[in-house]
Amino acid sequence: MDLDDFLRQIDRLAPGGDHSLDTEVATLPVVQRIAITRWLADRLERPVDLDVVSQHRTLGDAWRWLDEVQQSDEPTRGADPLRHRVGESSRVRLRPLVEEDLGPLYLASFDPVTANAWRYRGRTMSPTAFLDSVHEGVRAQYVVESVAGREAFGLVSAYDHSSHGLHCKVAFLRFGARPPGSGGAVIEGMLLFISHLFDTFPYRKVFAEVPDYNMGLFAEGLAQQEGVLRDYLFHAGHPADLHIVSFRRDQWEQVRDATGW
Repeated sequence: MDLDDFLRQIDRLAPGGDHSLDTEVATLPVVQRIAITRWLADRLERPVDLDVVSQHRTLGDAWRWLDEVQQSDEPTRGADPLRHRVGESSRVRLRPLVEEDLGPLYLASFDPVTANAWRYRGRTMSPTAFLDSVHEGVRAQYVVESVAGREAFGLVSAYDHSSHGLHCKVAFLRFGARPPGSGGAVIEGMLLFISHLFDTFPYRKVFAEVPDYNMGLFAEGLAQQEGVLRDYLFHAGHPADLHIVSFRRDQWEQVRDATGW
């Protein structure tokens, strides 16, 4: 792969921008950075950090890293994204929630640092009541874990299922350890989960309720904004907007073709 091939692939994985070697990685939406990371990681046979592209300041730095790998004796794969079985990439997989996950999940759900951004919005409850609520209203949910070390990174859930409208909502929660290089793990797990939902159920759309402070996760072409509820939430001492975004089946099929999810 030469430099022109590299930039063409970047344009494919991060559409809608004018990319050059001077493009700063931090300016790309999180999902685009994860897509690029997956592509870079899948070119190597050895495990690569989940946020490898974020460890470079510019796309030029990422290219020089890849070019050094290509010039070495290290084994590499083809340029196309790898096709793994449903619910798994080269770095993370989805697995069922088991009893051993409930303790870390309880602690993450009510951690004062993050509790107001998750399902219970800062409200606490007893462990017994929490266990009763874990599956309440849920259509499907999985733990996101690493392929290499089997560390649990978070939970992805589908809820508010509609058999008439053919849609549901999705959410995620990080829990467990956060080892170096795992920054994009739960988001990549969510993308695998959305593919799983479209494969498994006849959904036309999958919705997500996204607070204003998390809208940087989404890129043009990945999700569309359906509406905004102004000052709907209270976060960090201030009102915050809640955005309703959706993933359409036809659009998601194009995303999968480009990324392998």
